[in-house]
Amino acid sequence: MNGRRRAERRVRASARPGRRGRRAERRLFAAVDRGDPAARDGVAAIARTPDHRLCEPAKRYVAHWWARTRDDELRRIVLETGALAPGHPARLLTLALLDRLDEWPPEEAVRAPDLLADPDPDVRDRAAAACRTATGPLHEALWRTGPAPGTPLHAALLASAEPPPDGNLDALWRLWLAHPDPDRGDALVRWGRPASDPELTATTVVVLSRDRDVLLAPANRRALLAALDRDDHPIVDIAVDRIAELDAPGLVDELCERALDRPALVPHCLRRGFVPRDPARRAVFHLVTGEVGQYRSLDPDGGLLALAYAAASKAERARIREALPATGDLDLVRVIVGDDRRARLREMPDEEARYLAEQLARRGEWEELWSFVQDVPIALGVELFRLFRPLGEWAPRDDAGRRLFGVFRETPFHEVERALQEIERPRRTVAHRSRTAFDGPVTDVSFSPDGRFLAVAHRTIDVLDVRAGRTVRRHDGLDAPAAVLHLGDGTVVAGDASRLVRCTERDVETLHAGPVVSLARTRGGGFVAALRTGEVLGDGADVLYRTPSDDPPRTVAADLGTGRLAVAGRRLRLYAPESGSKFSYDRGGRVADIAFAAPDLLVCGYDRGEVTVLPLSGGSLLGAPSTRVEGLAGVGALPGTGEPLVVDGRGDLHILGARNLRTIGGRRAPEPASPTCLAVSPRESLAAIGDAGGHVDLLDLADHRAKAPDLAHRPMADMLPRHLAPLDAVAADPALGPEATALLRLVRACLEHRFRFDVELGEATRLPATEHDIGL
Repeated sequence: MNGRRRAERRVRASARPGRRGRRAERRLFAAVDRGDPAARDGVAAIARTPDHRLCEPAKRYVAHWWARTRDDELRRIVLETGALAPGHPARLLTLALLDRLDEWPPEEAVRAPDLLADPDPDVRDRAAAACRTATGPLHEALWRTGPAPGTPLHAALLASAEPPPDGNLDALWRLWLAHPDPDRGDALVRWGRPASDPELTATTVVVLSRDRDVLLAPANRRALLAALDRDDHPIVDIAVDRIAELDAPGLVDELCERALDRPALVPHCLRRGFVPRDPARRAVFHLVTGEVGQYRSLDPDGGLLALAYAAASKAERARIREALPATGDLDLVRVIVGDDRRARLREMPDEEARYLAEQLARRGEWEELWSFVQDVPIALGVELFRLFRPLGEWAPRDDAGRRLFGVFRETPFHEVERALQEIERPRRTVAHRSRTAFDGPVTDVSFSPDGRFLAVAHRTIDVLDVRAGRTVRRHDGLDAPAAVLHLGDGTVVAGDASRLVRCTERDVETLHAGPVVSLARTRGGGFVAALRTGEVLGDGADVLYRTPSDDPPRTVAADLGTGRLAVAGRRLRLYAPESGSKFSYDRGGRVADIAFAAPDLLVCGYDRGEVTVLPLSGGSLLGAPSTRVEGLAGVGALPGTGEPLVVDGRGDLHILGARNLRTIGGRRAPEPASPTCLAVSPRESLAAIGDAGGHVDLLDLADHRAKAPDLAHRPMADMLPRHLAPLDAVAADPALGPEATALLRLVRACLEHRFRFDVELGEATRLPATEHDIGL
């Protein structure tokens, strides 16, 4: 009670001027600061007394005290007296409570978030209203605070009638394009101002403008179409509405094309009735968008769809194929392959071909599938042929078709890729030039040094003119000669079981008595002869070298560069006449034939079929490369390149790589033979093979590189009779594996079947190697 009376006395005393009044004032406000409730009530009473000397200070004190305590009584006094607290932020808070935020200074815009989050609802509401209606410097200052999306300040500013500064406006457009908030979008449309950022201007013009000339300007037109690619963004609806309002057919076509890639656009097109102007594109549109009824009405025979499919992209073709089953009985072959079957097959991807074949099989259209299998590239055809295998009952009706069907069935599809790699490998080819028949088995052949003539040993000795292909001389009087050597200038040396002779145009001269097994040319026009008794004779009949009695020679070779001799029997023996040095080598097995590929490189063939190349200097014999053939009838080497040649037991000729002895070409004999000998021309790229049947085959070894047609990618429908020649050249390669042989047999069968009505094939008549085309 005493405190209240004391406060009342001080209130009365403080109203007086002079020293007593000022002392009472100090004591009263000091008591308030100490928390005296009576003193507080006294100051509040002063604030309500306009005539009191301390009314204004009391009002400021009450407002400040309310801002700190949020006391309800003080709030009523503030509202009653219009009291404003001094300083920041209390003054702005009381301005908000008093609804006087029109006095909000721009420099205090940063306090807007606090006002909008104040616990007093009136403060919050009046601050939000002030933010919504702010203009000029305060409006700009509020935006400069960078209000975050989702905050009350951001929401209040979006509700403003005045657009934000350019920088904030661009940020809002960018945010809306990334995250389409409805309130943000409504505000941007209400403000009606496009972005100032050049990257955004055209897009925002699409949202705001309805002017035809503005929207059809190039940059804005591009932005209008680009807006369609935003899937579920509201701008898509806006762009579709703009296109409908513009009545621009070109834009409608663009919209429909985009709808084929973006299913989200399809409902917009259907709602507006948009379809492409071009009938072919309209057919695709109806089919892909699921309007099968409209498609059937527009394109009952599939002709329009076939045109569109031929011009479509890879992705669009996939969509068309996905939609095709819904059409039921549509002609799939016409749609996917088109009317120009050959041209379309050249560019048809494998996945399209597989799809078409699978659909034909699913529908049971076996005739169409069989025709298609024969038209695609052979490897793909073999793969697709598997679609017939589960059926087991269907087969072509005609005999020719059933024969080809059987060849397809016998071709192993799992080996096709490897077979193609083998077939398409470039290789040297050997051309058959001529065949000459003789009376009795051919035992040896030899080219003249100039390569023009060929000496042939059979029952006697014949000399052929290689170019004319006829016998120009015969030397009789020998008893089944085993070896022959043409020395040039009409001179031939030969040996039989009893003597070595020299044959000239005038007579036959005996040089030595003894069984000759092999002859070889030496430098300077001379020769050496190996006898079964072990002697190796020079051209003067003197003995140059003698082998042990238990290892008689079988063949002899001479290096024309160094003069070195190689004598082969059970062991291989080397002899240098000039130095008298000797060397022998035995790797197991008996040597059947030898030939010098280079001065220091010897090709050796063994009875068991092994072929090796021995370096005679600077290399290890143990590391010499080797290969194997089935049987061995002779070895040789190409002049110049040194590439080894081998004739195997069937009569096939193999050309081997000089370094690794891998087969790089050759010729497969048309039928098995019993070859006996091989000779290689020293000048021309020719080889001669003699056999036990009395034949000599002359082969052209010129470096022709045979390359098969691109069977992996060339459709069989595009193959012509002229493609058989390179295929046959590849098929003649003796190193060709069984899988590649089977695939080539299938290709030939396909061509024979395709052209059977136009050109006779097979043994009777061969396909002409010319352009031959058949309309399909």
